[in-house]
Amino acid sequence: MNYSLSYILLIPEIYFFFSLIFYLFYTSILNLSIYYKFPNYFKNNLYFFILILFNISLLILNYINISEYTISNYFYKDTFISLLQLFSIFFSMLLVLIGYSYVKSNNINHFELLILFLFGIFSLCLLTTSSHMTSLYLLLELQGITFYILTSFNRRNQYSLESGLKYFILGSFSSILLLFGISLLYGFTGLLSFSDIYIYLKNIDIYISNFNFNLIAVAFVFILISFLFKFYAAPFHLWIADIYQGAPTIVTAFFSVIPFFSVYYLFLKLLLIVFVKLYIIYNIIIKVAIVSSLVIGTLGALYQKKIKRLLAYSSITGIGYFLLLFLSESPIMLYNTFSYVLLYSFSLLSLFSIFLQLFLIKDKKYIEQLSLLSGYININKYASIVFLIFFFSIAGIPPFSLFIGKLFLLTNLALNKNYFFVFLVIIITILSCYYYLKVIKIIFFNNTNKWLFVSNFNFISSFFLVIFSVLHFYFFLSPSILNVFTKYLLFSIL
Repeated sequence: MNYSLSYILLIPEIYFFFSLIFYLFYTSILNLSIYYKFPNYFKNNLYFFILILFNISLLILNYINISEYTISNYFYKDTFISLLQLFSIFFSMLLVLIGYSYVKSNNINHFELLILFLFGIFSLCLLTTSSHMTSLYLLLELQGITFYILTSFNRRNQYSLESGLKYFILGSFSSILLLFGISLLYGFTGLLSFSDIYIYLKNIDIYISNFNFNLIAVAFVFILISFLFKFYAAPFHLWIADIYQGAPTIVTAFFSVIPFFSVYYLFLKLLLIVFVKLYIIYNIIIKVAIVSSLVIGTLGALYQKKIKRLLAYSSITGIGYFLLLFLSESPIMLYNTFSYVLLYSFSLLSLFSIFLQLFLIKDKKYIEQLSLLSGYININKYASIVFLIFFFSIAGIPPFSLFIGKLFLLTNLALNKNYFFVFLVIIITILSCYYYLKVIKIIFFNNTNKWLFVSNFNFISSFFLVIFSVLHFYFFLSPSILNVFTKYLLFSIL
Protein backbone atom coordinates (compact mmCIF):
# COMPACT_ATOMS: atom_id res chain seq x y z
CA MET A 1 0.00 0.00 0.00
CA ASN A 2 1.36 3.42 -0.96
CA TYR A 3 1.13 6.20 1.59
CA SER A 4 1.44 9.92 0.97
CA LEU A 5 4.36 11.85 2.41
CA SER A 6 2.07 13.80 4.77
CA TYR A 7 0.63 10.52 6.10
CA ILE A 8 4.10 9.12 6.77
CA LEU A 9 5.32 12.31 8.47
CA LEU A 10 2.33 12.17 10.82
CA ILE A 11 3.18 8.70 12.08
CA PRO A 12 3.69 9.42 15.81
CA GLU A 13 7.26 8.11 15.99
CA ILE A 14 8.40 10.03 12.93
CA TYR A 15 6.66 13.20 14.09
CA PHE A 16 8.26 12.74 17.52
CA PHE A 17 11.72 12.49 15.93
CA PHE A 18 11.40 15.68 13.86
CA SER A 19 9.80 17.54 16.80
CA LEU A 20 12.70 16.47 19.01
CA ILE A 21 15.27 17.72 16.49
CA PHE A 22 13.43 21.03 16.07
CA TYR A 23 13.10 21.45 19.85
CA LEU A 24 16.82 20.73 20.28
CA PHE A 25 17.88 23.41 17.78
CA TYR A 26 15.24 25.94 18.83
CA THR A 27 15.99 25.82 22.57
CA SER A 28 19.75 25.69 22.01
CA ILE A 29 19.75 28.79 19.82
CA LEU A 30 17.30 30.62 22.10
CA ASN A 31 19.00 29.84 25.43
CA LEU A 32 22.61 30.12 24.26
CA SER A 33 22.23 33.54 22.71
CA ILE A 34 25.24 35.76 23.43
CA TYR A 35 23.26 38.81 22.33
CA TYR A 36 20.62 38.26 25.05
CA LYS A 37 23.29 37.19 27.59
CA PHE A 38 22.28 33.51 27.82
CA PRO A 39 18.66 33.97 28.96
CA ASN A 40 16.88 31.24 30.92
CA TYR A 41 13.53 30.62 29.26
CA PHE A 42 12.84 27.39 31.12
CA LYS A 43 9.15 28.15 31.68
CA ASN A 44 8.58 28.87 27.98
CA ASN A 45 10.57 25.76 27.09
CA LEU A 46 8.35 23.79 29.46
CA TYR A 47 5.20 24.95 27.65
CA PHE A 48 6.78 23.91 24.34
CA PHE A 49 7.75 20.55 25.88
CA ILE A 50 4.16 19.91 27.01
CA LEU A 51 2.81 21.00 23.62
CA ILE A 52 5.03 18.50 21.77
CA LEU A 53 3.98 15.61 24.02
CA PHE A 54 0.33 16.64 23.76
CA ASN A 55 0.49 16.67 19.94
CA ILE A 56 2.16 13.26 19.92
CA SER A 57 -0.57 11.92 22.19
CA LEU A 58 -3.22 13.15 19.74
CA LEU A 59 -1.41 11.48 16.85
CA ILE A 60 -1.17 8.19 18.78
CA LEU A 61 -4.91 8.37 19.47
CA ASN A 62 -5.50 9.02 15.78
CA TYR A 63 -3.50 5.93 14.78
CA ILE A 64 -4.84 3.72 17.57
CA ASN A 65 -7.65 2.47 15.33
CA ILE A 66 -5.07 0.84 13.07
CA SER A 67 -4.79 -2.67 14.52
CA GLU A 68 -1.11 -3.07 13.65
CA TYR A 69 1.62 -1.92 11.28
CA THR A 70 5.34 -2.56 10.80
CA ILE A 71 8.26 -0.40 9.74
CA SER A 72 10.70 -2.58 7.80
CA ASN A 73 11.59 -5.58 9.98
CA TYR A 74 12.74 -3.51 12.94
CA PHE A 75 9.53 -2.08 14.42
CA TYR A 76 6.07 -3.46 15.01
CA LYS A 77 3.13 -1.63 16.54
CA ASP A 78 -0.35 -2.58 17.67
CA THR A 79 -3.10 -1.08 19.83
CA PHE A 80 -1.57 -2.15 23.13
CA ILE A 81 1.78 -0.58 22.26
CA SER A 82 -0.02 2.68 21.45
CA LEU A 83 -1.67 2.57 24.88
CA LEU A 84 1.72 1.97 26.52
CA GLN A 85 3.15 4.99 24.73
CA LEU A 86 0.23 7.09 25.92
CA PHE A 87 0.83 6.02 29.50
CA SER A 88 4.54 6.85 29.29
CA ILE A 89 3.87 10.27 27.76
CA PHE A 90 1.05 11.12 30.16
CA PHE A 91 3.04 10.12 33.26
CA SER A 92 6.04 12.10 31.97
CA MET A 93 3.95 15.25 31.51
CA LEU A 94 2.51 14.89 35.01
CA LEU A 95 5.94 14.39 36.54
CA VAL A 96 7.48 17.42 34.84
CA LEU A 97 4.55 19.67 35.75
CA ILE A 98 4.55 18.56 39.38
CA GLY A 99 8.35 18.74 39.61
CA TYR A 100 8.62 22.29 38.23
CA SER A 101 9.00 23.82 41.69
CA TYR A 102 11.70 21.25 42.55
CA VAL A 103 13.67 22.04 39.40
CA LYS A 104 13.46 25.77 40.06
CA SER A 105 14.39 25.51 43.76
CA ASN A 106 17.44 23.35 43.02
CA ASN A 107 18.57 25.69 40.23
CA ILE A 108 18.65 22.91 37.63
CA ASN A 109 16.05 24.65 35.47
CA HIS A 110 18.18 24.46 32.33
CA PHE A 111 16.81 23.75 28.87
CA GLU A 112 19.06 20.68 28.57
CA LEU A 113 16.97 18.92 31.24
CA LEU A 114 13.83 18.99 29.09
CA ILE A 115 15.80 17.92 26.01
CA LEU A 116 17.13 14.90 27.87
CA PHE A 117 13.63 14.05 29.12
CA LEU A 118 12.38 14.17 25.53
CA PHE A 119 15.20 11.90 24.35
CA GLY A 120 14.37 9.48 27.16
CA ILE A 121 10.65 9.44 26.32
CA PHE A 122 11.40 9.06 22.61
CA SER A 123 13.67 6.05 23.19
CA LEU A 124 11.11 4.42 25.50
CA CYS A 125 8.25 4.94 23.02
CA LEU A 126 10.29 3.39 20.23
CA LEU A 127 11.51 0.60 22.50
CA THR A 128 7.98 -0.75 22.86
CA THR A 129 7.76 -1.13 19.07
CA SER A 130 11.12 -2.91 18.72
CA SER A 131 10.95 -6.27 16.92
CA HIS A 132 14.63 -6.73 16.08
CA MET A 133 17.71 -7.28 18.24
CA THR A 134 19.53 -4.40 16.52
CA SER A 135 16.83 -1.83 17.24
CA LEU A 136 16.44 -3.25 20.77
CA TYR A 137 20.13 -2.74 21.57
CA LEU A 138 20.41 0.72 19.99
CA LEU A 139 17.30 2.03 21.73
CA LEU A 140 18.37 0.63 25.09
CA GLU A 141 21.70 2.40 24.62
CA LEU A 142 19.98 5.68 23.71
CA GLN A 143 17.88 5.37 26.84
CA GLY A 144 20.95 4.46 28.90
CA ILE A 145 23.04 7.42 27.68
CA THR A 146 20.15 9.77 28.44
CA PHE A 147 19.78 8.38 31.95
CA TYR A 148 23.53 8.57 32.67
CA ILE A 149 23.52 12.29 31.88
CA LEU A 150 20.29 12.93 33.79
CA THR A 151 21.64 11.18 36.89
CA SER A 152 24.65 13.50 37.04
CA PHE A 153 22.73 16.57 35.88
CA ASN A 154 23.17 18.49 39.15
CA ARG A 155 26.83 19.40 38.58
CA ARG A 156 27.12 21.24 41.91
CA ASN A 157 26.34 18.08 43.86
CA GLN A 158 29.23 15.62 44.14
CA TYR A 159 26.82 12.79 44.98
CA SER A 160 24.97 13.38 41.71
CA LEU A 161 28.23 13.18 39.75
CA GLU A 162 29.26 10.05 41.65
CA SER A 163 25.94 8.31 41.02
CA GLY A 164 26.09 9.25 37.32
CA LEU A 165 29.55 7.70 37.04
CA LYS A 166 28.41 4.54 38.84
CA TYR A 167 25.36 4.29 36.60
CA PHE A 168 27.54 4.70 33.50
CA ILE A 169 30.07 2.02 34.51
CA LEU A 170 27.52 -0.56 35.66
CA GLY A 171 25.08 0.24 32.86
CA SER A 172 27.90 -0.25 30.35
CA PHE A 173 28.62 -3.65 31.88
CA SER A 174 24.97 -4.60 31.40
CA SER A 175 25.09 -3.40 27.78
CA ILE A 176 28.22 -5.49 27.16
CA LEU A 177 26.41 -8.59 28.40
CA LEU A 178 23.46 -7.82 26.13
CA LEU A 179 25.65 -7.17 23.08
CA PHE A 180 27.66 -10.34 23.76
CA GLY A 181 24.47 -12.41 24.03
CA ILE A 182 23.07 -10.93 20.79
CA SER A 183 26.40 -11.57 19.03
CA LEU A 184 26.41 -15.20 20.15
CA LEU A 185 22.80 -15.60 19.07
CA TYR A 186 23.56 -14.18 15.62
CA GLY A 187 26.69 -16.33 15.32
CA PHE A 188 24.77 -19.53 16.14
CA THR A 189 21.59 -18.84 14.15
CA GLY A 190 22.31 -15.98 11.72
CA LEU A 191 19.04 -14.38 12.89
CA LEU A 192 18.20 -11.14 14.70
CA SER A 193 14.50 -10.58 14.01
CA PHE A 194 12.15 -11.60 16.84
CA SER A 195 9.80 -13.44 14.48
CA ASP A 196 12.64 -15.31 12.75
CA ILE A 197 14.16 -16.40 16.07
CA TYR A 198 10.76 -17.59 17.30
CA ILE A 199 10.16 -19.67 14.14
CA TYR A 200 13.69 -21.11 14.30
CA LEU A 201 13.32 -22.19 17.94
CA LYS A 202 9.81 -23.50 17.36
CA ASN A 203 10.92 -25.80 14.55
CA ILE A 204 14.27 -26.90 15.98
CA ASP A 205 14.43 -30.53 17.05
CA ILE A 206 16.18 -30.56 20.44
CA TYR A 207 17.18 -34.21 20.15
CA ILE A 208 18.74 -33.87 16.68
CA SER A 209 20.23 -30.37 17.14
CA ASN A 210 21.00 -30.57 20.85
CA PHE A 211 24.39 -28.85 20.45
CA ASN A 212 22.92 -25.83 18.61
CA PHE A 213 20.11 -25.60 21.14
CA ASN A 214 22.58 -25.48 24.03
CA LEU A 215 24.59 -22.74 22.32
CA ILE A 216 21.44 -20.67 21.81
CA ALA A 217 20.58 -21.23 25.48
CA VAL A 218 23.99 -19.83 26.49
CA ALA A 219 23.41 -16.72 24.36
CA PHE A 220 19.95 -16.30 25.86
CA VAL A 221 21.30 -16.49 29.43
CA PHE A 222 23.55 -13.48 28.73
CA ILE A 223 20.57 -11.54 27.34
CA LEU A 224 18.41 -12.52 30.32
CA ILE A 225 21.05 -11.49 32.88
CA SER A 226 21.48 -8.16 31.11
CA PHE A 227 17.75 -7.45 31.43
CA LEU A 228 17.71 -8.52 35.08
CA PHE A 229 20.60 -6.10 35.63
CA LYS A 230 18.61 -3.28 34.00
CA PHE A 231 15.64 -4.24 36.18
CA TYR A 232 18.01 -4.14 39.21
CA ALA A 233 16.62 -7.50 40.29
CA ALA A 234 18.67 -9.12 43.06
CA PRO A 235 21.46 -10.20 43.07
CA PHE A 236 22.16 -7.49 40.42
CA HIS A 237 20.80 -4.69 42.62
CA LEU A 238 23.86 -3.32 44.43
CA TRP A 239 24.09 -0.15 42.35
CA ILE A 240 20.51 1.08 42.47
CA ALA A 241 20.34 2.52 46.03
CA ASP A 242 23.33 4.82 45.47
CA ILE A 243 21.94 6.01 42.14
CA TYR A 244 18.49 6.69 43.60
CA GLN A 245 20.07 8.69 46.41
CA GLY A 246 22.58 10.68 44.34
CA ALA A 247 20.38 11.65 41.38
CA PRO A 248 18.05 14.68 41.57
CA THR A 249 14.67 13.54 42.91
CA ILE A 250 12.80 14.40 39.72
CA VAL A 251 15.29 12.29 37.74
CA THR A 252 14.97 9.44 40.23
CA ALA A 253 11.20 9.62 39.82
CA PHE A 254 11.55 9.65 36.03
CA PHE A 255 13.65 6.53 35.66
CA SER A 256 11.89 4.62 38.44
CA VAL A 257 8.37 5.12 37.05
CA ILE A 258 8.41 5.81 33.30
CA PRO A 259 10.68 3.06 31.84
CA PHE A 260 8.82 0.19 33.48
CA PHE A 261 6.03 0.21 30.91
CA SER A 262 8.40 -0.10 27.94
CA VAL A 263 11.19 -2.29 29.30
CA TYR A 264 8.85 -4.69 31.11
CA TYR A 265 6.68 -5.15 28.01
CA LEU A 266 9.78 -5.83 25.90
CA PHE A 267 10.92 -8.35 28.53
CA LEU A 268 7.52 -10.05 28.26
CA LYS A 269 7.83 -10.32 24.49
CA LEU A 270 11.27 -11.87 24.70
CA LEU A 271 10.40 -14.47 27.33
CA LEU A 272 6.79 -15.31 26.46
CA ILE A 273 7.09 -15.21 22.67
CA VAL A 274 10.60 -15.14 21.21
CA PHE A 275 12.38 -17.48 23.66
CA VAL A 276 9.38 -19.36 25.01
CA LYS A 277 11.01 -22.64 23.92
CA LEU A 278 13.70 -21.97 26.56
CA TYR A 279 11.15 -21.81 29.38
CA ILE A 280 12.83 -24.57 31.38
CA ILE A 281 16.12 -22.64 31.41
CA TYR A 282 14.88 -19.17 32.26
CA ASN A 283 12.31 -20.45 34.77
CA ILE A 284 15.11 -21.49 37.13
CA ILE A 285 16.93 -18.13 36.83
CA ILE A 286 13.68 -16.21 37.29
CA LYS A 287 12.82 -18.15 40.46
CA VAL A 288 16.22 -17.30 41.96
CA ALA A 289 15.73 -13.62 41.02
CA ILE A 290 12.21 -13.58 42.54
CA VAL A 291 13.30 -15.00 45.90
CA SER A 292 16.42 -12.82 46.04
CA SER A 293 14.55 -9.63 45.10
CA LEU A 294 11.72 -10.17 47.58
CA VAL A 295 14.00 -11.06 50.48
CA ILE A 296 16.87 -8.61 49.88
CA GLY A 297 14.59 -5.72 48.90
CA THR A 298 12.44 -6.12 52.00
CA LEU A 299 15.25 -6.70 54.49
CA GLY A 300 17.29 -3.86 52.99
CA ALA A 301 14.40 -1.42 53.31
CA LEU A 302 13.99 -2.17 57.02
CA TYR A 303 17.24 -0.35 57.87
CA GLN A 304 16.98 2.67 55.58
CA LYS A 305 16.86 6.17 57.05
CA LYS A 306 16.65 8.13 53.79
CA ILE A 307 13.53 8.44 51.67
CA LYS A 308 15.01 7.66 48.26
CA ARG A 309 17.05 4.69 49.51
CA LEU A 310 13.87 3.32 51.09
CA LEU A 311 12.06 3.62 47.76
CA ALA A 312 15.02 2.02 45.98
CA TYR A 313 14.79 -1.13 48.08
CA SER A 314 11.01 -1.01 47.79
CA SER A 315 11.44 -1.04 44.01
CA ILE A 316 13.68 -4.11 44.26
CA THR A 317 10.87 -5.85 46.13
CA GLY A 318 8.48 -4.66 43.42
CA ILE A 319 10.65 -6.32 40.77
CA GLY A 320 10.20 -9.59 42.64
CA TYR A 321 6.43 -9.20 42.34
CA PHE A 322 6.70 -8.35 38.63
CA LEU A 323 8.74 -11.49 37.91
CA LEU A 324 6.07 -13.71 39.49
CA LEU A 325 4.39 -13.66 36.08
CA PHE A 326 6.94 -16.08 34.65
CA LEU A 327 6.05 -18.82 37.14
CA SER A 328 2.98 -19.58 35.05
CA GLU A 329 1.99 -19.33 31.40
CA SER A 330 -1.62 -18.55 32.33
CA PRO A 331 -3.21 -15.59 30.48
CA ILE A 332 -4.94 -14.62 33.73
CA MET A 333 -1.55 -14.39 35.46
CA LEU A 334 -0.34 -12.16 32.63
CA TYR A 335 -3.33 -9.86 33.06
CA ASN A 336 -3.04 -9.70 36.86
CA THR A 337 0.72 -9.08 36.88
CA PHE A 338 0.49 -6.23 34.40
CA SER A 339 -2.36 -4.75 36.42
CA TYR A 340 -0.04 -4.83 39.41
CA VAL A 341 2.72 -3.11 37.39
CA LEU A 342 0.34 -0.29 36.45
CA LEU A 343 -0.89 0.19 40.00
CA TYR A 344 2.61 0.03 41.48
CA SER A 345 3.95 2.58 38.99
CA PHE A 346 1.01 4.85 39.81
CA SER A 347 1.74 4.47 43.55
CA LEU A 348 5.41 5.36 43.01
CA LEU A 349 4.44 8.40 40.95
CA SER A 350 2.12 9.50 43.77
CA LEU A 351 4.86 9.18 46.40
CA PHE A 352 7.46 11.02 44.35
CA SER A 353 4.92 13.76 43.59
CA ILE A 354 4.61 14.64 47.27
CA PHE A 355 8.35 14.29 48.01
CA LEU A 356 9.04 16.81 45.24
CA GLN A 357 7.14 19.42 47.28
CA LEU A 358 8.91 19.08 50.66
CA PHE A 359 11.24 22.07 50.40
CA LEU A 360 12.78 23.50 53.58
CA ILE A 361 12.73 27.29 53.16
CA LYS A 362 15.24 28.05 55.91
CA ASP A 363 17.77 25.37 54.95
CA LYS A 364 17.12 25.75 51.20
CA LYS A 365 17.04 22.00 50.59
CA TYR A 366 14.52 19.22 50.21
CA ILE A 367 13.72 16.72 52.94
CA GLU A 368 15.70 13.51 52.43
CA GLN A 369 15.94 12.06 55.94
CA LEU A 370 12.89 10.21 57.24
CA SER A 371 13.56 11.65 60.69
CA LEU A 372 12.87 15.17 59.37
CA LEU A 373 9.25 14.15 58.82
CA SER A 374 8.77 13.86 62.60
CA GLY A 375 5.57 15.61 63.64
CA TYR A 376 4.78 16.71 60.07
CA ILE A 377 1.08 16.39 60.98
CA ASN A 378 1.52 19.61 63.01
CA ILE A 379 2.86 21.48 59.99
CA ASN A 380 0.49 20.35 57.24
CA LYS A 381 -2.30 17.99 58.25
CA TYR A 382 -3.77 17.73 54.75
CA ALA A 383 -0.44 16.69 53.22
CA SER A 384 0.00 14.22 56.10
CA ILE A 385 -3.32 12.59 55.20
CA VAL A 386 -2.16 12.32 51.58
CA PHE A 387 1.06 10.70 52.87
CA LEU A 388 -1.09 8.22 54.77
CA ILE A 389 -3.09 7.30 51.66
CA PHE A 390 -0.02 6.88 49.44
CA PHE A 391 2.00 4.80 51.92
CA PHE A 392 -1.00 2.62 52.79
CA SER A 393 -1.56 2.06 49.08
CA ILE A 394 2.01 1.03 48.26
CA ALA A 395 2.01 -1.21 51.34
CA GLY A 396 -1.02 -3.04 49.91
CA ILE A 397 -3.41 -2.20 52.74
CA PRO A 398 -7.14 -2.04 51.93
CA PRO A 399 -9.08 -0.01 50.89
CA PHE A 400 -6.35 1.24 48.52
CA SER A 401 -5.43 0.35 44.95
CA LEU A 402 -2.33 -1.85 45.31
CA PHE A 403 -4.17 -4.22 47.67
CA ILE A 404 -6.20 -5.40 44.66
CA GLY A 405 -3.01 -6.01 42.64
CA LYS A 406 -1.44 -8.11 45.40
CA LEU A 407 -4.70 -9.99 45.98
CA PHE A 408 -4.91 -10.93 42.30
CA LEU A 409 -1.29 -12.14 42.33
CA LEU A 410 -1.80 -14.27 45.44
CA THR A 411 -5.00 -15.76 44.03
CA ASN A 412 -3.28 -16.80 40.81
CA LEU A 413 -0.29 -18.26 42.66
CA ALA A 414 -2.65 -20.31 44.82
CA LEU A 415 -4.63 -21.53 41.80
CA ASN A 416 -1.39 -22.63 40.12
CA LYS A 417 -0.34 -24.41 43.34
CA ASN A 418 2.79 -22.29 43.84
CA TYR A 419 2.35 -22.56 47.61
CA PHE A 420 5.96 -21.72 48.43
CA PHE A 421 5.67 -18.37 46.65
CA VAL A 422 2.24 -17.74 48.19
CA PHE A 423 3.79 -18.15 51.64
CA LEU A 424 6.82 -16.03 50.68
CA VAL A 425 4.70 -13.18 49.27
CA ILE A 426 2.52 -13.10 52.41
CA ILE A 427 5.59 -12.92 54.69
CA ILE A 428 7.21 -10.23 52.52
CA THR A 429 3.98 -8.20 52.44
CA ILE A 430 3.77 -8.27 56.25
CA LEU A 431 7.41 -7.21 56.62
CA SER A 432 7.11 -4.45 54.02
CA CYS A 433 4.07 -3.09 55.88
CA TYR A 434 6.37 -2.56 58.85
CA TYR A 435 8.68 -0.04 57.22
CA TYR A 436 5.83 1.78 55.47
CA LEU A 437 3.92 2.04 58.73
CA LYS A 438 7.11 3.24 60.40
CA VAL A 439 7.05 6.29 58.13
CA ILE A 440 3.40 6.91 59.06
CA LYS A 441 4.35 6.65 62.73
CA ILE A 442 7.13 9.23 62.24
CA ILE A 443 4.72 11.65 60.55
CA PHE A 444 1.78 11.30 62.94
CA PHE A 445 3.17 10.28 66.32
CA ASN A 446 6.82 11.36 66.64
CA ASN A 447 7.59 14.69 68.24
CA THR A 448 10.48 17.01 67.51
CA ASN A 449 11.86 20.13 69.16
CA LYS A 450 12.93 21.55 65.80
CA TRP A 451 10.29 23.43 63.83
CA LEU A 452 10.55 22.88 60.08
CA PHE A 453 9.69 25.70 57.70
CA VAL A 454 8.31 23.74 54.74
CA SER A 455 7.13 25.66 51.69
CA ASN A 456 3.48 25.54 50.66
CA PHE A 457 2.41 23.26 47.82
CA ASN A 458 1.61 25.05 44.58
CA PHE A 459 -1.82 24.79 42.98
CA ILE A 460 -0.89 22.30 40.23
CA SER A 461 0.79 19.91 42.67
CA SER A 462 -2.06 20.14 45.16
CA PHE A 463 -4.62 19.49 42.43
CA PHE A 464 -2.88 16.36 41.16
CA LEU A 465 -2.21 15.05 44.67
CA VAL A 466 -5.94 15.24 45.42
CA ILE A 467 -6.71 13.47 42.12
CA PHE A 468 -4.16 10.75 42.90
CA SER A 469 -5.67 10.24 46.36
CA VAL A 470 -9.15 9.78 44.91
CA LEU A 471 -7.86 7.39 42.25
CA HIS A 472 -6.27 5.13 44.88
CA PHE A 473 -9.77 4.59 46.32
CA TYR A 474 -11.36 4.35 42.89
CA PHE A 475 -9.07 1.57 41.63
CA PHE A 476 -9.85 -0.40 44.78
CA LEU A 477 -13.61 -0.02 44.34
CA SER A 478 -13.61 -0.53 40.54
CA PRO A 479 -10.59 -2.63 39.53
CA SER A 480 -12.43 -3.66 36.36
CA ILE A 481 -11.47 -0.29 34.85
CA LEU A 482 -8.07 -1.85 34.15
CA ASN A 483 -9.77 -4.32 31.78
CA VAL A 484 -10.05 -1.55 29.21
CA PHE A 485 -6.25 -1.42 29.04
CA THR A 486 -5.00 -4.92 29.82
CA LYS A 487 -7.40 -6.80 27.52
CA TYR A 488 -5.27 -5.58 24.61
CA LEU A 489 -2.20 -7.07 26.29
CA LEU A 490 -3.55 -10.60 25.84
CA PHE A 491 -4.03 -10.01 22.11
CA SER A 492 -0.58 -8.47 21.81
CA ILE A 493 1.39 -11.15 23.68
CA LEU A 494 -0.55 -14.39 23.20
